[in-house]
Amino acid sequence: MSKELLQLMKLVKVSRYRECPPKKILYEMLHEIETTLHYGVYRNWEILVELLANWIVKNQDLSLGACACKPFDGLELRYADLYNHINDLDLFNAYTIAIREQPWDWIGEIFLEQELMGPGQNLTPKAIVDLMIKMTFGEEPKKLTTQLDTLMLH
Repeated sequence: MSKELLQLMKLVKVSRYRECPPKKILYEMLHEIETTLHYGVYRNWEILVELLANWIVKNQDLSLGACACKPFDGLELRYADLYNHINDLDLFNAYTIAIREQPWDWIGEIFLEQELMGPGQNLTPKAIVDLMIKMTFGEEPKKLTTQLDTLMLH
């Protein structure tokens, strides 16, 4: 294939990611990790979390990682080629955009779906968390998220 055609295919794929829900974007990242490294599900998940933490810290996306930035300063990037590949696909950026639209612990949800938990680990299902949020904050949790983002950025 010509270089131009490959570049066009990449642009189409990247634009498609921008329209995906957060969980699908994370699964795309996991797929890229698996096809590159060929590790098991649990190790791929760990690498996903590590790469995402690196991206958030590097890009100082404080609305997602304000509390986590200090402990991750100087975090070693062990999979630089893979990180650059996923970044070139714009998956990290697409995920941060998508998670602002649909805030939730999508990494935790994948953790549950892939049955990665050990004995004694029980994550609260999304439906229960949503109900608790509505009972506590009313019908506008996105408004609360926006207010928290504003406070964290100032």
